[in-house]
Amino acid sequence: MVGLDLKDLVARCRAQGVLFQSLARGAVRLVTHLDVSREDVERTIDVVSRAAVRA
Repeated sequence: MVGLDLKDLVARCRAQGVLFQSLARGAVRLVTHLDVSREDVERTIDVVSRAAVRA
């Protein structure tokens, strides 16, 4: 999203237990581990989506 404050997005997601990194040039890095369930991924998508709308 243009104009999205990535530091704010990362902080909002961290508060909800979703951890990821903000990189240079407006990019973020999200990775999973082998033991992450589909429900975990769906929850992460929900948390990041909601945080992006408010950021």
